Amino acid sequence: ARHKGILPFLVSYCLSPSDGIDFKEGEESEKKDGDDNVGLFRTGAALPALVLLCHLARQSRDIAELEMPFQTIVPDLQAILCVGAETNEESGIQTWSLVLLRILMRYGLAIEHVQSLINIAAPRVELMR
Repeated sequence: ARHKGILPFLVSYCLSPSDGIDFKEGEESEKKDGDDNVGLFRTGAALPALVLLCHLARQSRDIAELEMPFQTIVPDLQAILCVGAETNEESGIQTWSLVLLRILMRYGLAIEHVQSLINIAAPRVELMR
């Protein structure tokens, strides 16, 4: 988790918005009108990245306090939560985003974003019941 290059690269790649290209079975396929296979985020990459970040943050407050990736991904998590989930994969990404935000807030991190996160996350938390 303290590697200076690998984890920040993985996080920035996996949580960055999709460019509209879906890579399936080694082929590139452009998103066509009406094709919902490619969402706003790369669900195949974002979900494992969020699970990894949750496990790393849970292990130690020292790791969770690292500026990169944990302090810099809050805007990405806000963007993920602002988008309506249309598939089960997108719902999973939103769930793990909420878990990661909960861990960071438990450590007293991301406090400056609490008000906006409450407004964004409240509808998703209600759906998780």
